[in-house]
Amino acid sequence: MKNLVIFFSFILLGFCSCNKNDDALAPPITAENTFSCKIDGKLFVPENHGGFIPLKGYLVNVYDDNSWRITLSNGKLTLHLFLKKVNSEGNYEVFQSDGDQFFVQDLQTAVELYDKTLDKVYISYNNSEEIEVVSYIENQKIILNFNKITLKSSQDSSDIVVLTDGKLNINKETLNID
Repeated sequence: MKNLVIFFSFILLGFCSCNKNDDALAPPITAENTFSCKIDGKLFVPENHGGFIPLKGYLVNVYDDNSWRITLSNGKLTLHLFLKKVNSEGNYEVFQSDGDQFFVQDLQTAVELYDKTLDKVYISYNNSEEIEVVSYIENQKIILNFNKITLKSSQDSSDIVVLTDGKLNINKETLNID
């Protein structure tokens, strides 16, 4: 009887220690048209309604100077990555964002996060780390990652959000193909 109680105790402990987020795995960087990162330690992966699909042609824009604007969302959080003039593999320093989420006139790489639940915009600032471009094909494909990017609230600079373990693999030729 004692062994049976111990056995069931371990099973109960196993069920109680499982967390739904433990089961959610980040996609590998080798998987095409994927993105993931942790936002304040919680896994962020875009979802279909506001991730890559079905908003065709809107979420990944590549401009004539090979600057990339990438918008990723899960409905509550929207992350904007802007990489200015990607012309080689290597590190691209993240600079101050203006907070407008469009990057039309931005001159440097920047990152913004919009939290719909809190109605707050978090922006990158000068020297907020680097984004590493691992591989790219001009105007078509980019693979990148970052270890850590710190963002500050546009309303209160003491309110910060930390992005970690970021990885993205985008191929515009296969993106949004039904």
